[in-house]
Amino acid sequence: MEYFVPAWHGKLADWAYNVPHIQFYDAINQMRVLQDNGKKIGMIIPNYQPQLTSKLNQLVFYPDYLFSVYDYLQGIDQVENQILNYTDFKWPEDAYFDFTPFRIMVISANRLYAQIIFDNDGKILSVVYLDENKQPSKTLTIDSRGFVSSEEVNDEVIYFDQIGHWRFKYNKQTDQVTMNDVFNPCNQDQYLHLSDLISEVFEDRVLPKIKAGDHLIASLDDQSALPVQALKQVPTIYSVSQWNEYTHSLLEAGSGQMIVDSRMTANRVEGLVDRRFDITVMPPFQTQFKLGHSQRSKRQIIGVFAEHMSYQELKQITEMLYQRLMNNPTGEGVHFLTYSSAQDNLVNQVIDELKAEHSGEFTMGKSKENPDEVKLESKKIPYLSIKKDRLTNTAEVMRALDKVRVLVSWNDGDDFLEMAAISVGVPQLQNYEPTTVVDRRNGWICADFNELNQGLTYFLSNLQNWNQALVYNVKILNQFSEENLMKEWQKIFGDEEL
Repeated sequence: MEYFVPAWHGKLADWAYNVPHIQFYDAINQMRVLQDNGKKIGMIIPNYQPQLTSKLNQLVFYPDYLFSVYDYLQGIDQVENQILNYTDFKWPEDAYFDFTPFRIMVISANRLYAQIIFDNDGKILSVVYLDENKQPSKTLTIDSRGFVSSEEVNDEVIYFDQIGHWRFKYNKQTDQVTMNDVFNPCNQDQYLHLSDLISEVFEDRVLPKIKAGDHLIASLDDQSALPVQALKQVPTIYSVSQWNEYTHSLLEAGSGQMIVDSRMTANRVEGLVDRRFDITVMPPFQTQFKLGHSQRSKRQIIGVFAEHMSYQELKQITEMLYQRLMNNPTGEGVHFLTYSSAQDNLVNQVIDELKAEHSGEFTMGKSKENPDEVKLESKKIPYLSIKKDRLTNTAEVMRALDKVRVLVSWNDGDDFLEMAAISVGVPQLQNYEPTTVVDRRNGWICADFNELNQGLTYFLSNLQNWNQALVYNVKILNQFSEENLMKEWQKIFGDEEL
């Protein structure tokens, strides 16, 4: 069996305020590839994950063996969900409820008494009790299986079983843990540090299960409750990703096999640990053979991933692209892509400023209901295709890239978007060290915006250059296909056969 210790430590977001966004879970693709190829997968969760079952359901992934350290400490052995309703809690007699999407406000004594927070599936995430100053006085965290998992008051967190017995208490200020001696499954009643308790459970309950022929694959994560020292007791394959902070844990890891998400990460690791690891580059997202349809469109769309651009950079690139579009209004277009609401709003601001600064020079719409646009059309003002989208799920990413002819990314990369662009076969223009983009082959590494303009001309004005980029992207598609990723795992494991 292949035992994974992924870096999962976040909780599901409060959907009353959170805006939908693309979210990835560490090691999930690696586990899928192995499971699809007949490997048994064990999943070890050392961090507190009260919504673990909801996350697995969203991912549509179920390991062959699952062990949660916190479930063990809380005495939780149930897998089935039960229904927990807000009416199951004890409320003041005068309480009444104000219903809003994903949140219920509880009013008592003419003040806000509590907030009941839900996830997008309608399950209760937490109950936050408020004092007279509307400040949180107590927070109940609800397990997605339908029971109160923990209670936090000031610096103390109390963890419960599904019946309601407290199992252990943790002081966030001192890092000390107190066990309930009636239910204590561990060796001590007091622990100076939470990591000491987590390590003990891992050593007593997990390590004995790892037999000859099994493998332990652990993500290095500075936020993990499980110390690296506990992993070093058995041969461990370490996983490093730019998605997690890993500098501190990497320095404690020693040596051995390691998988990294990119060549850039590999170079950084080698610089930190002086080549003590046998490193294999394995992107966290496998390629999908879904070549786009940009060649069917007369207008060549320039995709701009603006998530990591500053205001000034957005202004500069928008002005540069505006000049291109004015020179070829029917032949080129621009599609800005972002993840966050803040960047989406910034793109809106820059586009509005472009309209104001070049008022009367172009139009972006053809609505006959707008007399100003009718007047512009009568003067033969060019129509420019300038669009923007905030991407909130993987399907939207693939739809957006389907009609894009080239993709521009600036300042920082995004592994998923980069791999998605390769999957649809489009060249990528960047100003940072690439993961899978090779200069003048399937993209252009730009020094500045002037060189970016050259790169755009290189791929948009010469079909041969664009076709060569497509051929190179197909080679990468083959290199990082599930079949070839499995071959890399075979080498790491030392297996003779798949």
